[in-house]
Amino acid sequence: DEGVLPVDIMRLGSMQGIVKVQYSTEDGSARAGKQYKAQKGEVIFEDQEFRRSIEIETIASPYWAPTLEFKLHLSEPKNCTLGTYLHSCRVKVIDGDTFPSSRYQDLLSQGEKGVRQIRSVGLFWQFWKLCFFQVPGIAWRTLL
Repeated sequence: DEGVLPVDIMRLGSMQGIVKVQYSTEDGSARAGKQYKAQKGEVIFEDQEFRRSIEIETIASPYWAPTLEFKLHLSEPKNCTLGTYLHSCRVKVIDGDTFPSSRYQDLLSQGEKGVRQIRSVGLFWQFWKLCFFQVPGIAWRTLL
């Protein structure tokens, strides 16, 4: 679903004084503008503050994907030092939609009774759309 994903940034070491750090997102399997909204900005930790949260907007898609992944990078520290291995991380979002699309989600939530109502041709059509529109290069190879 479309929404907001909170990502915490932790301050380690001395909690004295105000420190600042820049942050930015980078595409992984998730693409900015398609599955999430790219962001960059500045996080300011006040004196004695050890955690700040930023919010990354996610974009809803009718198609299923096992995970969406992007990176978050920290840079340009002011009054602090970035950890050798703690200046970037991968953010993974597990897709809660039903496979191959959310079209049959209501029927699937009914259990076996709902599953029996799903027509095979309809399910195949949803699978075909998933492959055709989501797998890079499959559309033109199919048409050739």
